[in-house]
Amino acid sequence: MLRTFTFEYEGSFMPIDLIHSFKLQSANIEFIHAVFRHALTSLLNGLQSVRNLTLKIGSPHLEKVWLWDNPLKFSNLRHLQLLMFIWDEYVDKILYSVSFLRATPFIEKLEVHFCGASGLWLAEVGPCRKDFGQCKYNYLKDIWIAGFKAARGQLEFLMHVVENAPALEVLLVEIGEYPPFRSRLYGATGPPTEKAKKIARTRLSMILPQNVKFDVTD
Repeated sequence: MLRTFTFEYEGSFMPIDLIHSFKLQSANIEFIHAVFRHALTSLLNGLQSVRNLTLKIGSPHLEKVWLWDNPLKFSNLRHLQLLMFIWDEYVDKILYSVSFLRATPFIEKLEVHFCGASGLWLAEVGPCRKDFGQCKYNYLKDIWIAGFKAARGQLEFLMHVVENAPALEVLLVEIGEYPPFRSRLYGATGPPTEKAKKIARTRLSMILPQNVKFDVTD
C-alpha cells in the first residue's frame, strides 16, 4: 500500500527541495514575503510531483516578467490554491502572476484569493492580457476567485484564464475583502461592491460558454 504525505512550511522564503519525494501528494506553504518569480522557481525545482498545492505569500514582490521560458512544469498538479496579499505598489502588476499558471498544464481546479490593498477597487492600471499571448489550460474545470475588486489586473487575469479553459464547468467570483471584514475607508456608503459585481458579470458573460455554471457573489 502506497503511503503519501503532506508537506507544510510557514516562514521566510527559502528554497524547497523535495524532488525525490515521490510519495508527496499535497503541500501547504506560506511565505511571509517572497519575490514571486523566485518562489515559483523554487517550487518547480523542488515540488514537481505534488498534486495539490496551497501557496500563500504574505507580501509577494511581483515583477514585470512577460514570458515564462522555464522548461520545468508541475506535471502532476491538479489543484492550486493561491493566496496573495496585494500591496498598493503592486496593484498594476497582478497580471504577471499568470506566469504561475503557465507552469500548470494539467490543472483541474484553481482557487485564487486576493487579500488587502484598498487600492484594488476598480483600479485601472496595469497591462492587458493580449500582451501575454495564449496558454491553454485544457483540463481546468473549476475556478474560484475571492477578494475580487474589479481591478484591471484581476479582471485581465481572470479573463485570460477563462478564455484559455475550454473544459471549464464552474466559475465563482466573490466580490469584496478576503477574508471578509468591515472596512471604514469608504464611510457609510461602503466600497463600490455593486459596480464591481456589474463589471464582473458583464465582462465575463461576454466570453463564457452558456453551459458554464457562473455566479458572482459578495
